[in-house]
Order: sequence, then C-alpha cells, then structure tokens
Amino acid sequence: ATVTELTETTPPLLQYLDYFARNRYASALTLSGQARQQAFADVVPLWQKMLTVLDEPLLQKQQAAGDYSAADIRYLLAESYAGAALQDDALALYTQLGFTATEPGTLFTAQDAAYKALLLSEKLAAPHDSTAQRHWQLQTEFVNVHRAHPAAQQVALQQLQQRYSEQDYYGVIQHSNAVTDWPLPTQSQSALVQEAQFLHSQSELALQQYAAAEHSISALLSQGAADLSADRRKLLTEQLASSIYQQAQQPDAPLAAVQQHLQRLLSVLPDSAYHEAAAYQQVEMARSAGDYAAAISLLTAFLQRYPDTERTSTAKAQLLDSYEQAQQWDKAAAELARVAAESNDPEQQREALYLAAQYYQRSGDNARALDSWRSYANRYPQPHLLAQEARLQLVELYQLQQDLYRQNFWRDKIAVFEQRNAAQGNERSRYLAAQALLELGRHESGLFAQVKLSHPLKQSLQKKRQHMSAAIKHYEQSMQYGIATMLTEAQFHVGELYQQMAAALLASDRPKGLDELALEEYELLLQEQAYPFEEQAIAIYQQNSRLTQQQVWDQWVQQSFQRLATLLPARFDKTEAYSGVAEDAY
Repeated sequence: ATVTELTETTPPLLQYLDYFARNRYASALTLSGQARQQAFADVVPLWQKMLTVLDEPLLQKQQAAGDYSAADIRYLLAESYAGAALQDDALALYTQLGFTATEPGTLFTAQDAAYKALLLSEKLAAPHDSTAQRHWQLQTEFVNVHRAHPAAQQVALQQLQQRYSEQDYYGVIQHSNAVTDWPLPTQSQSALVQEAQFLHSQSELALQQYAAAEHSISALLSQGAADLSADRRKLLTEQLASSIYQQAQQPDAPLAAVQQHLQRLLSVLPDSAYHEAAAYQQVEMARSAGDYAAAISLLTAFLQRYPDTERTSTAKAQLLDSYEQAQQWDKAAAELARVAAESNDPEQQREALYLAAQYYQRSGDNARALDSWRSYANRYPQPHLLAQEARLQLVELYQLQQDLYRQNFWRDKIAVFEQRNAAQGNERSRYLAAQALLELGRHESGLFAQVKLSHPLKQSLQKKRQHMSAAIKHYEQSMQYGIATMLTEAQFHVGELYQQMAAALLASDRPKGLDELALEEYELLLQEQAYPFEEQAIAIYQQNSRLTQQQVWDQWVQQSFQRLATLLPARFDKTEAYSGVAEDAY
C-alpha cells in the first residue's frame, strides 16, 4: 500500500481495533477464573496491533492517531498481560511505563505503574536467584524515583527488613535513615519510622554495640511510648536492661564505668531480669576491693530481695565470710546460728553451731557462747576431738562466772569421754583430760583440807577419808596420761594428801575427861594411825624425786625434795661440803 492508502485506512483501523479491544477488555473484567484469563489473552493481540499501527513511522500519526494515546494503550496492554497471567511481559511493560516520562492526561501515573511492577516483581521473586536481585533493584529504583508514592516509605522499610533477615546488621544501621529521615516529612508514617528505629536498635544489639543500642532503645521507649504494644514495650525494656548490663561486662571497661552501669541498671530498671545479676556483681566487686562493709550491706539487700534464687546459698556463704573478714563476730555468729537452725544437712548444722559458739565468744557475748557450746556438747559427742574442745570452752566460761559446780561437771565430762573414746584421742585430748582430772583432784583436795578432825572423830575422819580417796583417784587417773608437767604435780599432791592426813590425825581434838594414862594411850593410837600415812607420803615424794633420773625437774619435783628434807632429814637434809683438795689437783 502506498502512504496515501495507509493514511486513509489507519483511522478506521484504529477505530475498529480500539472498539473491539475496549469491549473485550471490559468484558474480561466481568469474568473470573480461567475464563477471565482467556478473555485477557484474547484482547492482548488487539492492543499489540494498535501499538503497531501507532508506531508506524511512515504514517502521519499526528493526524491519524490524534485521538489515541500510545502510553495508555501500553498501560492497558500491561494490564491485559497481567490478567492473562503473562507476568514477565506485564512486568517488563509496567517497569517501562513506571520509569519513563508520561504525557499529561494519561489513564495512569508513572508511579502507579511502577508500584504495580513492584508488586508483580515481588510475586515473581524467588529466593537467592536473579529474580530476587531484580526485585531488589526495582525496590531501590522505586524508592529513589517515586518517593511521593504513599507506599514508597513502606518499600524502603521492606528493604531494611530484608537486610535484617539476612543478618546484614551493618547495612541496617547504615540505611535505616532512609526510612527514619524520610525526605517528605508530611508523608512520613510514624509507625514505619518506629519499626525502622526498632530494626536499627536490634542490629546494634546483634553487633554488640551496647552503648549505641541503649541510646536507640531509650529513644524508642520515650518517643513512641503511646504507640508501642505491650509486648514490644516489654521486649524493649528488657533489652534496655540487657544493653546496660552488657556494658558492665566489657573486659576493657574501667571499674568506675562498670559501677556506674550497674547502678543505673539497678536504679532505673529495678524490675529487670538483669537486676539480680547486676546486684550480685556489685557484691563481687565490693568483696574483690576488700570493702567488706559495703559487701555486707549489698548482700543483706540481695538476700532480702531474692530469698529463693539459685545464688542464695552462695550469697549466704559470702555474707558469712564478709562478716568474718570485717571481724563482725556477733553478726557472723548470728548467721551461723541461723544456718544451724535451718539447714537440713546434719553435718552443716554441726559445723555452723561450732563456729557460731566460737564467734559469739570472740564478740564477747558469753551468754550466747555458753548456750551454743552447751548445745554443741550435748548434741554432738562426735567428732570426739571437737566435742572435747567444746567442753573445755564451757569450763572456761563457767570459770568466768565463778560457777565451780558447772566447771567440775564439764571437767568430769572431759575425763569420762576421753576414757570412752581413747582410740579417737590425740595428744591434745589426752592433755585436756589429764588437766581436767588434775583440777578435779585439786577441788577434792580443797574439800579435804576443809574437814577438821573433831569429835566424834569417826564421822569427821570418814568424811575426810572420802575426799582424800576422791582426790587421789582423780590424781592417779591424771597421772595415767603420762603428761610430765601434770604427772609431777599430781604425784606431789597425792603425797601431800597422805602427809596432811598424818598431820591432821596428830592434830585432831582429844577426847575430854581422859586421865593422863588414857590420854597417853590415845596419843600412841593416833601415832600408830598417822605413821602409815606419813610413810606413804615419803614413798610418793621419793617416787617423784626419782623422776630427775629421767631429766624431769620442775617445782613439784623440787618441793618433793623439800618435803623429804623435812620428813627424812638424815638422808635428804644435807648440805654439800666444798673441798679444796680438788682445786689443789690443778
């Protein structure tokens, strides 16, 4: 055909094509399912033919196509491609229309076409292939070119979310301002800004940028307080506590900074899940610095707030140790007494009670110390060595009270239990038993000395003999342990008892009404009774003096010699004579 013929046939051809295309397009819009898809497929060739005619360069399109917009027909063709499920063709044409300048008065806007291209691209995109990359590029171009579109900020947020899901945390931090600092403030949506800020804060946490995360989360909580859901607020609050706590865990953080972080956490977020850990870390820092007074205060508060935590037993042990280190013996004792009362472990109860008694004694609270030692001695006869030490403390405390009866009660216990548990004893326990028996012997010796032989002599003599026998028994039991320093004393006192009994007999009251002969006979009888005691005293003193052969010499051996000098002067009361003959030999 000639140009003239084409020019004549183009207007009706376009008219008919436009008529049939628009009717079929309108009809397709009313259908559904497969019929709709087929109807759009049927209309596609009509739009294509119209575009072929309109794009013919030989035609005088200014006249022939004046009533037809190629851009509109391309848009309707893209819509028909989409309706016919020809998605790649639709995407290509939408993209072309969306990012090409359009003439005024078209049926569509470029940003709408671009957005449809974006939606279709998202539908076609598959993870980890070229379609995903194509969609990403289309998103970026859409945000850059069509920022005025209502969905542009949402698309920018989607890109941020994708970076976060791919763990590109640095990318999230770098590009979050593309959403938060939207260039069209009047169109910026606060919910989208808030979500971008959230992703920014989560990326900082993931990168362990805890100081920055704290700042971001604090801003979110303060600025978006009214819009945050309860779950999001709870999460952010815990993360705020975490970011502060983690700053205190950095190995290069100065001590002052660590203390500041912990204190901020405890004061600003007292209900945080990190409160317990932070409070406990403060305790450890105080103890490490040797500030046990502060540690005691912190531990007391910690145990009051967290009585059932898994750290309770450790905290109680540290509190006790802090009391000990601070030498607050009364509080240490009270803590141990509590352990002894509350523990379900018998061995722990025993150890706690023993230490409590010691600490009460150190603190000067002798009344509580006495109660604790008595309780221990009565409840725990084993281990034997510790029980003996407890009984010794009771003796010493009753000495302070000048309670002689109870002193001797526990001395007797020391002696009895040492005899019962001889196999478990050691040098220390044998020493304590020998000492206790020696003291019991001294006590009986004192009672012996107080009894005066008077008429009727039989009664007073019997009483005196009883005390003498009891004293000698204690002394002899003490000597059996072979403790040299106490053996010589006990042996001396035994000899002294016999000597005193002889002297007491001779000094006893004489019966009244005796004549001279009867009195002389009575004197002879007393001497006969006294003589064996004196002989026994001499024998014991001699036995004590012979200990010098074993290199034993102390005041009791020396006094034994002195007594022998009195009782046997012919043998023991001799003065050494110095002879110059030996000197002349030189």
